[in-house]
Amino acid sequence: MFHPLDRKIHAEIGRHISPFRYPGGKSWFLKIARRWLAGQARPEVLVEPFAGGAGISLMAIGEDLVDEVVFSELDQDVAATWETILNGHARWLTQEILSFRLTRKRVEETLSRSPKNAHERAFRCLLRNRTARGGVLNEGAGLLRR
Repeated sequence: MFHPLDRKIHAEIGRHISPFRYPGGKSWFLKIARRWLAGQARPEVLVEPFAGGAGISLMAIGEDLVDEVVFSELDQDVAATWETILNGHARWLTQEILSFRLTRKRVEETLSRSPKNAHERAFRCLLRNRTARGGVLNEGAGLLRR
């Protein structure tokens, strides 16, 4: 699944970092990618396969190093999160996050329910990512103690 990220989206995202955290993420690569992109003739499009948190794409568009980015993600939950954010429902997702009363019981209940649509899948994905040890999304990943 591909997501175009262009100037229109840039106004919404600004310089925010990814909502995800991953063990083995690409944040270590940001300085290298930034330096490499800045040293090239300005690319029109940056393609980020296996985007995950899409940190490279967000950095490149946020720092105006490229005109457009396209990224892909195979994980259905992560893809649903990006679809929700990039296709006009970021405010809905933000409101869900801000209004969620975080208790272990509520987290367990929410994660145990099957999502009814892509928006619910996105919220559930971020909830799992932010409450599981190390941000691991696998069903068997343990929750943080606090």
